[in-house]
Amino acid sequence: MIQVKANSNIVRESYNISIQNCIPRPVPGAFYRPKAKKVRKPWSFPESVFRDYVPDSDALIGRCFEEDWTHISKPKLKEDQMAKCRVLLKQNYRVMYQACTNIG
Repeated sequence: MIQVKANSNIVRESYNISIQNCIPRPVPGAFYRPKAKKVRKPWSFPESVFRDYVPDSDALIGRCFEEDWTHISKPKLKEDQMAKCRVLLKQNYRVMYQACTNIG
């Protein structure tokens, strides 16, 4: 622990001050040029990245179901049971499709 007397100089005469010319800091933003505002066109669907988007339609959902049906591993059922299963899945396919597309 360093003890200092009440009236003693902490900085001695041999201490060399290296900063001779000290000036205050400039006002914030003094060296920055103001940014020019870009002229922005209003957003429009035909010029956006979504211009090629095709909304889901019954025809699209039907084509998706038919494509998925060819790729699934089907259980070993009789033909009439398989037809009933296919009809049931096709009726509920839109809900399954939307759930899967919302997941990512």
